[in-house]
Amino acid sequence: MRWFSTWQSPVLRALFFSVVAGLVQPLVVGPAAADAADDLAIGAQAFAEGEIEAAYAFFTRAINSGELSGVALGEAHYNRGVLLQGVGADVEAYQDFSITIELVANPVEVLVNRGNILAQNGQPEMALEDYDAAILWDPEFSPARINRGKTYADMGLVTQALADFTAAIQLDPLNVDAYIERATILWQDASVAEAIADLDRAIELDPMSAAAHHNRGVMFAVAGDFGPAILDFRTAVALIPSDSQAWADLGYSLFDTGQFAESATAFGRVIDLDGAEAMFLFARGLSLNLAGSPGQAAAEFYRAYDLEPGFPGLREAMREMGLR
Repeated sequence: MRWFSTWQSPVLRALFFSVVAGLVQPLVVGPAAADAADDLAIGAQAFAEGEIEAAYAFFTRAINSGELSGVALGEAHYNRGVLLQGVGADVEAYQDFSITIELVANPVEVLVNRGNILAQNGQPEMALEDYDAAILWDPEFSPARINRGKTYADMGLVTQALADFTAAIQLDPLNVDAYIERATILWQDASVAEAIADLDRAIELDPMSAAAHHNRGVMFAVAGDFGPAILDFRTAVALIPSDSQAWADLGYSLFDTGQFAESATAFGRVIDLDGAEAMFLFARGLSLNLAGSPGQAAAEFYRAYDLEPGFPGLREAMREMGLR
């Protein structure tokens, strides 16, 4: 099997079950079983091509045929589970993964996927059980370490999280995600230089990692080093233009360095992406006013006032402009 995770990504990925060496071969008996195997293959091809409804139909027909057993049936449930997990049908995906675990000889990757569902749905203790089981099966499977580390981090168990991320890096020194996650823990533990070094390494491995650029930009900005922070934020929004948080962080950094026209543009992108919120309307209004556009600033202040009249600093700013 190839590992699939939707831990942080909403993007549906077509990664499919493959029979690894040492697993029992699928039991295929008679023409009906051949048809079911064909359905499974066609479903996988449809999934890879983004035909989600068709893939689901083929996987389901293969499962319901009654002609598959063992690894072949596990493959069908796994593929359908991956599909369901990718579209957010977590309950159904959990059921498919649970069946798969009983059918395959090595359920390591399935345990990680099921653990991810549990972690995402507020059941971290049960998720840890699945990750622990996966690591018992294969102590060198780094995705289990990474996802367990994320769960530990979410639970505030920093020491355990750091140990898992470090182990994952030792197992797979090219794993960008492990460096990004460990950097966050190090930064929260005030080990800023080590955290930035991890993100430097992540970016060296994958210059297109928006998360690494964004996180490093945050660390620079918090330290007051706005020049490199702005460069990282610009890279992050260029890589993922729909990342409203990166646009917001870019806006704040531009504002703090007196680049008010550009900060107004960045806050405008946040509003375009996420809708009107008093916080960003106010920030855009301040930027516009300082950029020499008081009329546009007033309009943004009024919009913010209509949404949240008591937003901190808003009334004072409006009074200074002679508004209200």
